[in-house]
Order: sequence, then C-alpha cells, then structure tokens
Amino acid sequence: MCIMRNKKGNILKYVAFVFQDEDEFTAVVPDISGCIASDDTEEEACEAVLDAVELCLEDEELPRANTLEYFTDEVLNKLGLPLNASKYIVDVEDEGYNSYGAKLLS
Repeated sequence: MCIMRNKKGNILKYVAFVFQDEDEFTAVVPDISGCIASDDTEEEACEAVLDAVELCLEDEELPRANTLEYFTDEVLNKLGLPLNASKYIVDVEDEGYNSYGAKLLS
C-alpha cells in the first residue's frame, strides 16, 4: 500500500479486529499504537474504536497501514488476537494539520 504523509484528503485504510472477550466486545486496530476499545456489543465496540483512532492519532503522523492480507494467522497469534475475530476496515482521512476523521467500513 502506498503511504503518503501530511497530504490533506489522503485516506489510509486500517484493519480493525473485533472479538468477544468474556462479557464484552473488544476492537483493536493493531497498526495504531494503543488503539483499543471495548463495549457491551460488537456495534458499540466498533463505534468506540473510531473515537480511539481519532484520539490515538491526535497530533500524530499517520502510521503505516498494513493490508488485510498482512494479518495472517501467524501474525494474529503473535498479536494475541483470536483467529475468528471479525474484520473491519477503518478509513482514516487526513484533514490537514495532523487532524484525522475515521469511519468504519464493514
């Protein structure tokens, strides 16, 4: 995937994994350091991870976005993510001045 930095309007696609963990759902975007959110339902966890993406990227450069194919079973095991996690794409648009907007695509 071609990565451009600090170009207003640039959109990167990050992979989010959502899984049930005991009594809640957890959403993780491995390419964005510290980007994790939990909530009562899968839908709520997906909404919460969008806020987490924006908070984690606040005043930061966009990190490299790996493609879905990068996240093999071996990589998921190394990351401690379940192999049966739901996969979503999070579009992150560079709104300029290191400000980003995120939306979830299923």
